[in-house]
Amino acid sequence: MSNDVEDLQHTLHQLQSGSRVSVSLIILGALALIGSVIYAATRLEPLERQIAEKQQQLTQLEHNIAQQSAIDAQLQQSIASAEQQLAQLRTNIEQLYAVRVTDENQVFELKATAKATGRNTHLGPEYDFNVFINAPAAALQKIRQVDYQFAHQTIRQQHKIATGQQQQFSVGYRGWGCLTQVSATVLHLSGEQTVLDFNMCKSLGPQWVGSDCRPPSTDTQTVSKLDMAREDCAIEWR
Repeated sequence: MSNDVEDLQHTLHQLQSGSRVSVSLIILGALALIGSVIYAATRLEPLERQIAEKQQQLTQLEHNIAQQSAIDAQLQQSIASAEQQLAQLRTNIEQLYAVRVTDENQVFELKATAKATGRNTHLGPEYDFNVFINAPAAALQKIRQVDYQFAHQTIRQQHKIATGQQQQFSVGYRGWGCLTQVSATVLHLSGEQTVLDFNMCKSLGPQWVGSDCRPPSTDTQTVSKLDMAREDCAIEWR
C-alpha cells in the first residue's frame, strides 16, 4: 500500500514539474509572440507610412503628367495657330503691291519715286525717276544685287544692275514718263532669287495713271518722231 502511495506522489510530482515547464514555455511563447507583434508594429508603421507617402507622390506625379500633357497639347495648338497666322500674314503682305517675304522672313518692297527737275520737255515735265528696294537695313544686308529689266521700246539700255546696298540698290533715269513693265530679280546672299514684275506708274500713285511711256507709232506719218520718242522717255540714266 505504501508503495502505491509513493508511486502516486512521484507521478503527481512529475506532473507538477511538467506543468510548470509547460506553463513556462507557454509564457515564453506568449512573450515572444507579444515581442514579435510589438517589433512588427514598430517596423511596419514606418513602412506603411513610407508606402502611403510613395502612393501620394505617385498620385501627384500622375496628376503632373496629365497636366503636362494638357499643356503640351495646348502648346501644340498654339504653335499650329501661330504657324497658320504666320502663313496668313505672309500671304497678306505679299498681296500688297511689290512686297515680298524671303525664306528668312525678311520683308522688302520694290518702290518707285519721281522728282520734278523743274524743266519741261515737248512731251511734258521732266522728272528724275528712281526704282529701289525699300526695306530695313537688316533685310538690305541680305541682298547681293538687283537686276532690272526695263522692257520698253523707247529705252535703249534696258538691262541695269544695282549693287549699292547703301543706295538701296537704286537705279534711276531722267525723263518724262514712268514705265509699266519693269522686271526686277533680287539675288539674295543665301542664293535665293525673288522675281518681281513691277509697274512704276502704279507704285507712284493714281495720279500717274496714263503717264507711262507709250511705244511710238511706226506709221509713215510719225517715223520721224521715233528717235525723238526714244530719247525723251529716258533722256539719261543716273
